Amino acid sequence: MECIKEILGALKSSIKVRLTITAFLVAIILLKPWLLTYNGAGFFYDKFGFIVAILSILFSISIVIECMCWVKHGFMNQVNKLKYRKYISKLNGRKWDIVKEMYTSDGKRIELKSIDTDVQELLSRRVICQSSISVVDTLSIVDDLNDPISLFILQPEALKIIEKRINNHS
Repeated sequence: MECIKEILGALKSSIKVRLTITAFLVAIILLKPWLLTYNGAGFFYDKFGFIVAILSILFSISIVIECMCWVKHGFMNQVNKLKYRKYISKLNGRKWDIVKEMYTSDGKRIELKSIDTDVQELLSRRVICQSSISVVDTLSIVDDLNDPISLFILQPEALKIIEKRINNHS
């Protein structure tokens, strides 16, 4: 039982460790004809040959699954970047006006009402982000305490796409 725990622990290890273990196990299988000439090697292969083959298959499968997950993650990352670019390039109306005003403002930031639906959508799509610095103006009278004015900043990824869009339309 302790051996199974160790094998499961090795299956959870890094891909380099699993690749090393797989290479070692495959080497044991491939070197069988040469190792059988030594005393005791036949006993080893009779008792443990099947276990070595199963372990090499398990570790190989775990490496293949890891590579497939890595490729899938990279593909999904590219798809999300494409959707992000497409969303920003298709902005119009008030959302585009907000983003354009941010782009033209000093420091790529402006003060907006937090509960505005257009601002909330731009926040959820990660086009803008809310600054941790709150805007407090004690001299002016606040219209609505439930909808404070906050400082919003244009995201760097969105900035590049917006620059391309503005340069193409100019």
